[in-house]
Amino acid sequence: MKDKTIKFSLLLTSLFLTLLILEVGLRIATHFDDFQREKHFNQVVKQNKKSLPDNSVSFGKIIKISQNPKIIYDFIPDISAIVEWRKVNINSDGFRGKKIQLLKKKNTIRIVGIGDSIMFGWGVEGKELFLSQLNKLLNTYYPQYCWEFINTAVPGYNTVMEIATLKEKGLKYVPDIVIYNYIGNDLDLPNFIKKSYDKFDFTTSFLFRFIKNRLRKSKTSGLINNKLIFAPFNKEKNRFENNPDIVPEEYKDIVGFQAFKSAMREFKNLSIKHNFIPIVVTYGLPVNASKIKSILSDQGLDLYITSFEKFRKKYNFKGFLPPLGLSSDDPHPSPYGHQIISEKLFEVIINDFNESLAKKGYSLPLESMQQWEKRRKPVEVKKSNLKPLKNWKALYNVTNTLITCSPGELISIPCVVTNTGSETWNYKITRGNNKYFVVLCYRIFNKIGKMVVLHGLPSILTSKVKPGDKSKINMAVKAPEKKGDYVLSVSLLQQGIAWFDKKGVAPLKIQLKVK
Repeated sequence: MKDKTIKFSLLLTSLFLTLLILEVGLRIATHFDDFQREKHFNQVVKQNKKSLPDNSVSFGKIIKISQNPKIIYDFIPDISAIVEWRKVNINSDGFRGKKIQLLKKKNTIRIVGIGDSIMFGWGVEGKELFLSQLNKLLNTYYPQYCWEFINTAVPGYNTVMEIATLKEKGLKYVPDIVIYNYIGNDLDLPNFIKKSYDKFDFTTSFLFRFIKNRLRKSKTSGLINNKLIFAPFNKEKNRFENNPDIVPEEYKDIVGFQAFKSAMREFKNLSIKHNFIPIVVTYGLPVNASKIKSILSDQGLDLYITSFEKFRKKYNFKGFLPPLGLSSDDPHPSPYGHQIISEKLFEVIINDFNESLAKKGYSLPLESMQQWEKRRKPVEVKKSNLKPLKNWKALYNVTNTLITCSPGELISIPCVVTNTGSETWNYKITRGNNKYFVVLCYRIFNKIGKMVVLHGLPSILTSKVKPGDKSKINMAVKAPEKKGDYVLSVSLLQQGIAWFDKKGVAPLKIQLKVK
């Protein structure tokens, strides 16, 4: 009996030591993995950035982890992709738009923009976003100067990240003006945060977490190599979390009113130190406007609110619905919304900061502004002659109907689509109207016929497709995260109207093996 007790005790001791060694090993591995995975990811980015699909990709495919912990993530430099229906060109400095040389020439006025998805121009062409339209106005009416714009905005950023971006990336351009685009969610966590674990947190077991993730097949919200994940979301408020007491420890100082107050104090101090004019503009009346105004006022800053009331009244709509917003479920400004913001900023720069620019040696006669005001016309919505299709007919052709890929892999499938109907398919999004254009899209079903992907990545046609014509498309498909056998059901879709397979056109079926 005594021998059995000793053997059992030795077994328990051995088991405990084994588990302890595994726990310590996992903590050490996690510590080094944080550096190695980040290094590996950034190497993969450099190798693959030129091989993005020709068609739509998710936003997560064009961002990378930032070396600055306050910035968290930024754009992969020197890439081109279609995101949210629009071509997005990121220059070699990691910004949307034309690359600007650091050396500033004589008679050049530089404007740096800091912001998130609105300033970035989510859902609009590069020439349509408000900084581009403002650039055109200033160069047209004040051509004695060369106006240069650097748009550092990245979708999902909050105020602290935007100020950190200004310090690290924007100030080196020696700006004369910095425009900060305040948005109502600027006090929240950004869209994505880094996935990391505290190696010295002994309230939880790394071994237990590892086993649990294995059993769940690591079903995570990770976007990039499980390194960037969606930030905690407050379902009651329908926004990313902004309570410093709830967010992960490393992000407590970037959310909430106190973080915003500190960021605006720094913004003001930077403007004094680097001799630039700080301008804060917002899109419509923000939530907590009075408190935001008070914080800005303490720093000697004004909040310039873009009003859309005349536009709403003229076209009889409320809120940020089209034609002001992109769509009924996407309030980001359409090109019309961007035009109104650009005109507001044009007035602000010339009327409110004329003296400040004069002190910097720039003379901007008010006569030019008055000339613009005389020529100025109300923003007009162009009527579209596009209509829902009546004749729904098409044929699909691919060379391979059996595809093997890895979980979550982004693959490109060459496909030929033939218009066998009697109507032309439109491929462009008309200004302020996200309906009626035709895209190639897909849904994914598992082996028992359950739909696991309701609406996949859309692939845009390269040109109008007339009756009898064919269109060659490299269809972008994101594989499911779980291994298994799937059916990829491919169909054309007239945006805002219907799927072609719901109108009697047989979809293209492709077997998808994820392993």
